[in-house]
Amino acid sequence: MKRDEAMKENLSMHKGFAIIEHLSKYGELGIQRLSEELGMNKSTVFRFLSTLCSLGYVQQNPVSKQYSLTFKFFQIGRGININLTLASQVRPFMEMLLKEAGESVHLAVLQGLKVLYIDQVESRNSLRVNVEIGKTFPAYSVGVGKAILAYMPETEVISLFQGEVFIKFTDKTINSLDALLENLKEVRKHGYALDDEECMAELACIAVPLFSSGAPVAAMSVTFPRFRYSRGGKGEKKLVDLVLSYGKKLNALLS
Repeated sequence: MKRDEAMKENLSMHKGFAIIEHLSKYGELGIQRLSEELGMNKSTVFRFLSTLCSLGYVQQNPVSKQYSLTFKFFQIGRGININLTLASQVRPFMEMLLKEAGESVHLAVLQGLKVLYIDQVESRNSLRVNVEIGKTFPAYSVGVGKAILAYMPETEVISLFQGEVFIKFTDKTINSLDALLENLKEVRKHGYALDDEECMAELACIAVPLFSSGAPVAAMSVTFPRFRYSRGGKGEKKLVDLVLSYGKKLNALLS
């Protein structure tokens, strides 16, 4: 290979990884924003995104038409990913919480504007809630996302979601930045986040943040079918107390 050809190929790799890193940092982005912020022609950005989509590393949102990374990157790096170290520390507590709560327990981290589920322990109930490891959801739509966002600097949350299109998955999904910020105040007030059929109808979860060096690094939740627990009832309050208790134990360990 000639020197100029090698340099051209290396430049292409730089451009491809620049797009990947930008999507990793900001979550879901469109061609226009990627073009402007990375200083590339829109046709160049489109070409790289098309290739990454065909390889399964990037996906396009059918509603917003924007692009985001797939969990394929998670699979590649899972052998050395720091999240697995976190998961190994949290796993015993998740298993104990499952035994007491009787409902599925999940662990997730923030990835751009979304949360990435990195571990779960499944309930043995015939009707249970399971989330595939590697699955992502918009952070504003799920308890684990709100639990993490609530303890980030508000200016950072505003920067992340300013101009974001809030997709409504149900009629209870948070639909604006202002509504999100108000909800996060409630999370801080009570110490936990409640997803009450906001991401999926008939499903709810109670989530608490997990901290390292004072910063929220993950969240753990108990997820359950709403029909098994009345809103504000004794059963739900028992779940809240359990999740808060295990969150306190974990944070003592992680700190």
